[in-house]
Amino acid sequence: MEKGYTKRKPLAEENRKYWKMVVFGILTFGIYDILYMWDLVKDLNLVCSRQETENSRNEENSGDRTNAANSPNYLIVLLLSVCTLSIYGFIWWYKQGERLKTASEKYGLETKEGGRTYLLWKTVGLLIIIGPAYGTYLFVRNLNKAAKAYNYQVRKGLSPEGMPPAGEPEDQSTTGKIGLGMIVGIEGYLKGRIFEASPDVTYAIGRNSAESHIVIPDRSVSKLHCIIRFSSDDACYYLTDKSTYGTFMNGTARFEKDKEEKVPMGSRISLGDSGNEFLLR
Repeated sequence: MEKGYTKRKPLAEENRKYWKMVVFGILTFGIYDILYMWDLVKDLNLVCSRQETENSRNEENSGDRTNAANSPNYLIVLLLSVCTLSIYGFIWWYKQGERLKTASEKYGLETKEGGRTYLLWKTVGLLIIIGPAYGTYLFVRNLNKAAKAYNYQVRKGLSPEGMPPAGEPEDQSTTGKIGLGMIVGIEGYLKGRIFEASPDVTYAIGRNSAESHIVIPDRSVSKLHCIIRFSSDDACYYLTDKSTYGTFMNGTARFEKDKEEKVPMGSRISLGDSGNEFLLR
């Protein structure tokens, strides 16, 4: 049996389309809506439970366990909502909205909407008729983002914290010295290459050798894609995205262009969709 987090988990739908719920829900007199929400709740539990304390603590053996925070299936949610004149439904949107926000933040995603946001759209939003529908749209959009982060961790065999499999032997060739960091190519053109990062060195990564210290001759990489510097005082890296195609942390969180942002050691940095990826150690 594989150790730690390398056990393959089911993947979540990361490109769920809200317009399908609206259009096909109308055409099927609401039947499609029930099926849509049934699958949505299953993925919500899958994505959120990975980041919840009880699940994380027992990850190696939790494949057959039920997380106490999990939402009941949507038929039960629907039935209880009807029986309580929608009161249960409003509580459900608030609790699951908070749950999704917390999980998203642990995946490294910035999420503005929480339980209160969804609750307001589902209640006060009734005054503008389309308010509840817009609240559902926001929820679907944020679940898609979290699902993408979840799938990335599962495909890479990472822990809920985004770290390599527990119990995996340390690769001494990529371990930084005291006061030094290491930029390690783990996917793409520079896979296996190691660049020592000291507090006095800033690395520019890109396609153009005149602008970049680390050159990747790939058309999917910008001429100057990003700038990385290591801070031994803060025990972290700082990255400034300069690209057209985007720079991502741990597969999902996109850096804001031209803004220096803090990056924890152990993070994985990918350049657009070029397949070039680095581990910052």
